[in-house]
Amino acid sequence: MAAFAGTFGPRTPWIPGIPAGIQDWNPENDPWELYNLKEDWSQANDLAAEMPQKLQELKSLFLVESARNNNLPIGGGL
Repeated sequence: MAAFAGTFGPRTPWIPGIPAGIQDWNPENDPWELYNLKEDWSQANDLAAEMPQKLQELKSLFLVESARNNNLPIGGGL
């Protein structure tokens, strides 16, 4: 499986400015999506609900790599 996991974050990239409600945003509450890019390159079939263990594995890997690359806190650049 060529897995891809991601979350959208607090703001829509093509809408300028600070989003409403940003002071209440918490990245821990962002919904994550999971895709098998080998079979679904268009990312049309979200597998997050079907494969929660794989999603958690990738989320954990993301946090480890983010910490290693000084990318935390997520959204801190807003």
